[in-house]
Amino acid sequence: MRGDRAVREKRPTRWFRATDLPLTGSGKIQKYCLREGIDQAQLDELPG
Repeated sequence: MRGDRAVREKRPTRWFRATDLPLTGSGKIQKYCLREGIDQAQLDELPG
């Protein structure tokens, strides 16, 4: 994503590092699993 083109309200305020992305059988990212990882502090927050 090019940060210079996105409006400030649309830019992420927090960034996290994930080594593997949880996928469904059809290859889509399981976003609820990522949210749970953030809530349980399993993902490292990157300085921003």
